[in-house]
Amino acid sequence: MTLRTRLVVAFVAVAVILVGALAVVGVRQQQVLTDQLDAQLQALSRNAWRLASGGAAARPPGLRVNGAALLPAGAYVGMFRSGELVEVARAEGQQAPVVIESALASARGAGTTEPFSAPAVGGGAKLRVVGVRVDDGWVVVALSARQVEAATRQLLLAGGAVLAAVLGVLALLSWWVIRLGLRPIRELTLVTERIARGDLAERAAADAGETEAARLAAAFNAMVDARQQAEQTLRQFVADASHELRTPLTTLRGYAALHAAGGVDDPAAVADAMRRIGQEAERMGGLVDDLLLLASLDEQRPLELGAVDLAPIVRDAASDAAAVQPGRPVLVDAAEPVVALADASRIRQVVSALVANTLVHTPADARLELSARSRGDTVEVTVRDHGPGIEPEHAGRVFERFYRADPARPRARGGSGLGLSIVRAVVEAHGGSVSLDTAPGQGTAFTVTLPAA
Repeated sequence: MTLRTRLVVAFVAVAVILVGALAVVGVRQQQVLTDQLDAQLQALSRNAWRLASGGAAARPPGLRVNGAALLPAGAYVGMFRSGELVEVARAEGQQAPVVIESALASARGAGTTEPFSAPAVGGGAKLRVVGVRVDDGWVVVALSARQVEAATRQLLLAGGAVLAAVLGVLALLSWWVIRLGLRPIRELTLVTERIARGDLAERAAADAGETEAARLAAAFNAMVDARQQAEQTLRQFVADASHELRTPLTTLRGYAALHAAGGVDDPAAVADAMRRIGQEAERMGGLVDDLLLLASLDEQRPLELGAVDLAPIVRDAASDAAAVQPGRPVLVDAAEPVVALADASRIRQVVSALVANTLVHTPADARLELSARSRGDTVEVTVRDHGPGIEPEHAGRVFERFYRADPARPRARGGSGLGLSIVRAVVEAHGGSVSLDTAPGQGTAFTVTLPAA
């Protein structure tokens, strides 16, 4: 059953309940008013029989008028004589009830009948009637139920008007909910089905506003966009990995084919071929190791966390840089212990990767500055160079996997393009962050923020 159908069923159920409640209230109100009228009728019947107890011939002149003056509005008093109802007294404008003597046969002895309803002669409102047995017949006492019927009718009319208003409001709310809430969901369902069939360009209509349907459509579109971006990233990742692995594999196959063809028979040529094979195998192994490291970080495998002093790591990285490029000025600011909650080997890898990135991408005479500082609950490691800086169009993508600013992808300068992506993955696995501050001609600064121990 759809949500629309359930909403309609709920509306019908509410309408039935309200109508039933109104009917119960109307019936109950009529019963209460009728009981009150019967009580008044019983009180009247205890005295009204005296008007007829002496018989019609014995009544003094003017008895009807005097008796009528004593009766409440809508009252009637009569007496059965020879099977015919003879009027004794009645209120002004009140008609006699249509009663036959056999209807009074339920009386016991000289008792009084239970009140019952009877129509009036000539139509009009019904009457409530009781019969009082006397020596020479029955005294019939009646009261009009006009007020009871009028009160019940007014109650039903007022209740019906209120019920109609309530049902109208409920119908309007149901229509509004269906239009504002269910229609967008139905459209979103259709869009989802079309996307499942392969139409990946489909998007839900994101209406302006803060409704749940609008937020759901926006979240759905964001989810689809993120999925497509993830698929595109995965395809690019596979393509880049294949590109990086193809060159060493081609080299290995080339030397193997050359050896099989007998082209490598000189000892010097064999040694050179084996050297090149070893270099390419090492480079391919390093690339595979980097990919495995990224995969393990993506799976959020636990790190070996502990208290790690970053100052010796920074000083060691500075010493390594000075040894690799003796002509480069290297400054270090990490005298005090700077203790972080980290995995020592992974953080050493991060600092080494940032320093290596600087050595590769900046001139050999550009100054390199390394620092480690405590910042309350965090610690910071900064690797700054005074090289040419990074262009804005490349600065936002340097942490992407296999990304290089040079589209020619030279391997002598740039490696596999995984170094900075590994840096970010390792730092984020520690619950930290890495930021880049750069501008053309103003150098580059990488700042790694980690939780303090």
